[in-house]
Amino acid sequence: MTLDLVSYKEKMNETKAPSIDELKQTRDKTEADQKKEKAEFASRAENIDVSYTFDNDGVTKNASITSKVMDHEARLRYDRVLQELSNGLAFDNLPVETKNRYICMARIVCQCVNAPDWLLQAAGEDLEFCYMLGGRLLDHESRFFRYSSGKGDEYKSRPRFSIS
Repeated sequence: MTLDLVSYKEKMNETKAPSIDELKQTRDKTEADQKKEKAEFASRAENIDVSYTFDNDGVTKNASITSKVMDHEARLRYDRVLQELSNGLAFDNLPVETKNRYICMARIVCQCVNAPDWLLQAAGEDLEFCYMLGGRLLDHESRFFRYSSGKGDEYKSRPRFSIS
């Protein structure tokens, strides 16, 4: 196959250019479509249903807790909780497993608005429960700060901002 630039040029000369009105219509359609695609973010507060069965007596407790993405004040409280859990030791010197557990527990304490005492107790004792709940809270925070319409891959992870 040869590249025939002459025939391409002839075809392009035969093609009618769009009028100004047609271009305006296309632009207006594009702007309308962009407004329809408005980014959707998770709300700052969201309810999470939690149930936990205690091994010692087999009792299952349920709660609907509110996860509220931390603002600057809550993040300061989070840091203070980490300090308290570290009990005067330098946080960076703690074992990795301990740091991960403390980070998760501090998130539960600071991001769960109405956590009942039994939930905090269970999170402090049951490592798997602590990590699962902490992960769910972290997921909520991630959805709050990122686009998450759930409409498919073409809408996945639109940035909230750009810094150039």
